[in-house]
Amino acid sequence: MPRFTRPIIQRDARSDLLTFRKSCLLTAKKVLLTVSLLCCVPGCHGQRPDAFDSSSAKTELAMPITLPDVPAPKVELGRPARRSRFALDRPVLVWGLSQGIAEIYDGYTTRRVVRTPNGRENDPLSLFILGRKPTWRRMVLFGSMEDIATMYLHQRMRTSRNRTVRRLAPFLPITLIGIHFVEGTGNWSGISKKK
Repeated sequence: MPRFTRPIIQRDARSDLLTFRKSCLLTAKKVLLTVSLLCCVPGCHGQRPDAFDSSSAKTELAMPITLPDVPAPKVELGRPARRSRFALDRPVLVWGLSQGIAEIYDGYTTRRVVRTPNGRENDPLSLFILGRKPTWRRMVLFGSMEDIATMYLHQRMRTSRNRTVRRLAPFLPITLIGIHFVEGTGNWSGISKKK
């Protein structure tokens, strides 16, 4: 004959957690009620809540109950969140935008020179990279590569541990902006001479 055994009731962790939370909430409500009654009802400091007269408590409890101020939680200052290595600072973006404008100016004037009958690129570095008759595609491709590389190099120089490198960081985009403006202005003078 089989024995009847009591079934094993398996309680999962979730139901235990919910029961624990409910008991904590009930305890917190009781504590808050007791503290608010002791703090807000005049003449009963230090007494139990059931120790005072219920008729006087009704009139005195009609007053608004204010809870004591709770101190702000302490915020721990840990390691700052790591930024992506591809994120650029605002000054770097401004210098990059300025350099891009200078490159567009240089490219526009170069294109105007190349369109003239005897026009060709005279700068040796541009001649090596872009060829004798630079096209917009090549100028945009190499100009944007130069601008992006300069921005990331400038960012690395700005955040370097070496103080001298940090001080020299702004001179990198300033130099390239100056070179492109000088070349662009030289192209304007070449256009006026050839006409």
